[in-house]
Amino acid sequence: MAGGKTIAPLCGYLRELAFLMRASMTIRTAIQSIRRIVGALKRYSRLDEIPIERVDVHAGIEDTLVILAHQLKSSDIGINVKRAYGKIPPISAYVGELNQVWTNLIHNAVQAMGGAGEILIETAVDGEDVRIAIQDDGPGIPADSMSRIFEPFF
Repeated sequence: MAGGKTIAPLCGYLRELAFLMRASMTIRTAIQSIRRIVGALKRYSRLDEIPIERVDVHAGIEDTLVILAHQLKSSDIGINVKRAYGKIPPISAYVGELNQVWTNLIHNAVQAMGGAGEILIETAVDGEDVRIAIQDDGPGIPADSMSRIFEPFF
């Protein structure tokens, strides 16, 4: 007590202020995550653009990883994504279809590993071509299923 007044109300106000500051930081973090996801979805879908265009392969892969982030961290262990990106030029491609390829390959790898393991994504220039390799440390495709892997819905 100072001069007949207690500091208890001041302590209460300071606790409330600290709570509000933590809540504010949580909201800012959530907004940044939402912006990142919405931006990735807009770039990923490209619904309003021409079918064939010059594509930054790395940006498409990264957008796909943002969209699939919840699956990559779906277990306590999670999946570690390693990148070995080479210096590659933009390529001409159907953006939506290419993004669907990344989604399918990465999603299949996540499922094969049961939510825990490592995915390695490598890119490189191979002569006049661009080479992209996505591999996981899952069990692999059984030999008796190999002849059917390109069948729709298999």
